[in-house]
Amino acid sequence: MNPINIMQKKIIHIAKSQLKLDDEAYRSMLRQLFDVATCKDLTMAQADTLIKEFEKLGFVRTGGSARRPKWNNSMRRPKAPNIIDLASPQILDMINRVSKDIRWNHQDGLVLWMKKRMGMTSIRTMAEANKVLEGLKAMKKWQQKKGEPVVSVARAEPERQGEPF
Repeated sequence: MNPINIMQKKIIHIAKSQLKLDDEAYRSMLRQLFDVATCKDLTMAQADTLIKEFEKLGFVRTGGSARRPKWNNSMRRPKAPNIIDLASPQILDMINRVSKDIRWNHQDGLVLWMKKRMGMTSIRTMAEANKVLEGLKAMKKWQQKKGEPVVSVARAEPERQGEPF
């Protein structure tokens, strides 16, 4: 005889509150059906029977805590410290497009800016790429707020010599 498990206890208590059973009625039901004082004293089979009785009384499982939780990013397994995400071609392309919208004072303005502000000369990891992209977005926003003309991304010009990627 296996004892009641945690999930069954949770379902029983959810059913009790959903059916609005007071403690006296709940304990009376336990005594009449199984001759026990609390649900902790039930077996797995008895707990299933009690849950079915609650369903006859109108209990409806909504799937909340009785189900396995949905997957989300916070449940991802942490990476080993020696694993590094490399910058994707998509984010490098996005950096290139945003940098073309910024008015630079020098031909290799992006590289000079990265060296001065970010302390790097090239972008290798995803963390570096995100840092550079956010900095470029802030610079673009600042230039627009300042009233400087914004250069269109669609301009036709050859690739710069100083691209950091």
